[in-house]
Amino acid sequence: MPPCPHLRGLPPPRRAPRGGFTYRSPCGQSLGSNEFSLLTYLSEKDSVKLLGNYHAKNRNVFRFILKYSMIDMENKVKFYGDFENIAWEQYTSLEDEFLCFLKFVPLDENHYDTWSLVLGNLLNNTGSSIDSFFKNALTFEKFDTIENIEKIRTDEKYQNMTSYRNIFDSSYGLSQKEIFENKLWSKIIPFSSWSDNKSPDWWKNYTDFKHDRFSNRRKATVKITLNALGGLFLLNVIHLETRMILFRDGFIHAPEPIDISAFREIISKTEPLDDIDRPVYAKSRLFGYIFEPTSKIINDTEKITILSPWFNKSETRWPKAGQFYFNDCDF
Repeated sequence: MPPCPHLRGLPPPRRAPRGGFTYRSPCGQSLGSNEFSLLTYLSEKDSVKLLGNYHAKNRNVFRFILKYSMIDMENKVKFYGDFENIAWEQYTSLEDEFLCFLKFVPLDENHYDTWSLVLGNLLNNTGSSIDSFFKNALTFEKFDTIENIEKIRTDEKYQNMTSYRNIFDSSYGLSQKEIFENKLWSKIIPFSSWSDNKSPDWWKNYTDFKHDRFSNRRKATVKITLNALGGLFLLNVIHLETRMILFRDGFIHAPEPIDISAFREIISKTEPLDDIDRPVYAKSRLFGYIFEPTSKIINDTEKITILSPWFNKSETRWPKAGQFYFNDCDF
């Protein structure tokens, strides 16, 4: 069968993920997950045209796209660019590398000071990714009202940790945000030193290693690399543009049943989250984060309970302190 004319001239489709969906295009050919994934990467002009073709004769496709983040609640087209997509892909790739390293040096407090050139390369790539994350996130329209923002966006000499601290801590409160690594359940506050107007230790070690990796090779330790990765994880979760990628790809959760459209609307806003009566959390293979609600203060034991493999995702109640649910494992 010849290629669907509605997809003619577009880049080759990526392989459809397992369990993908399939709908029919206006000319009778199928629109599967692979073609749908193209919409994220197309230019706005091509994507609007493609969406228009399918919207005209296939309401199911349009409803699916509306539900899963290509279009917002007011039917305004929202296209995620390279930064939002690549930032999370870059993080998960670095996380995989670290987890591979942990097969040989298990994550244990006795190993925190273990250093390695392998960790050095990982720390260098993580620090570079964090720097790139900040630079790209500066273009977010939320920051348009910040004093001298255009100068910071366009002049590299102003793109430093001091500027990032002033912008991102005032906007997101990053210096107070906590995550948990899900091996030992230790709490990490990656940007806590911002409260004292200082750069994080892991950032200092990264810059030292970047400028002289041989003399500073011992600064790339398990603990430092873990904290740097935690910083990159937290940035992806907290920044509103990249957060929606995590939602789209299934890394943000809440106990069911929950209306997807309403859930998306809730998490598209800065914390504390309004109108939510259940835990909302982001979780990767290495870290977890609990979103702050307006009506409840969550202690550390409750947070660990929610992030643990034994938390029952069908349980809509907030867990009691120390209470675990074993009937619905989430490995």
